[in-house]
Amino acid sequence: MANFPRRKNTKTAQGIPPPSSNSTQMCALNRTCCVTGHRDISEEHLETVHLGLRREIDRAVAEGYTRFLSGFARGADLYFAQIVAELKASNPAIRLEALLPYRARLLSKEPLFQKLIAACDAVSIQSEDYIPGCFFERDRALVEAASLVIAVYDGRPAGGTRYTLRYARSVGREVRHVRPACQYTEQVEMLL
Repeated sequence: MANFPRRKNTKTAQGIPPPSSNSTQMCALNRTCCVTGHRDISEEHLETVHLGLRREIDRAVAEGYTRFLSGFARGADLYFAQIVAELKASNPAIRLEALLPYRARLLSKEPLFQKLIAACDAVSIQSEDYIPGCFFERDRALVEAASLVIAVYDGRPAGGTRYTLRYARSVGREVRHVRPACQYTEQVEMLL
């Protein structure tokens, strides 16, 4: 079993319910999907990633998922949020929520980030200030709030996406994989 850093503060992110035996929270968990993925997706693989994310998000919606969570990092997180925001326009049942690692992330100057944050139904902050480990805390909170994790993962032997996938598996979440170019086939197969 993987050894994951423990939380110093056990309170959950504002607005993101943890799994529990409470039936209302379990129903929300069962209809919640989150994303994890690489920030640096090469231009040559963008179309593959977009099509894969669209396929998995459409599949999740068809299965009754209505709540979609993103950590709003560059790359896979924002591509996921963009697709969900587009779907929201024609399906009012769909909710897009952001879970940011720290408050200053809201100050991003990226136009796409600001456009998508404005489209969110809720924005939660994991930590008021940047602290070491706040990205891992955000990733754990995303996984804990969802029953389905869509992963854009190329098999890299280290990093936040690998950490999040290992954590999702350790707590029994369903993981669906969108594979960009894969130079680390062995590592992908171990995690999936």
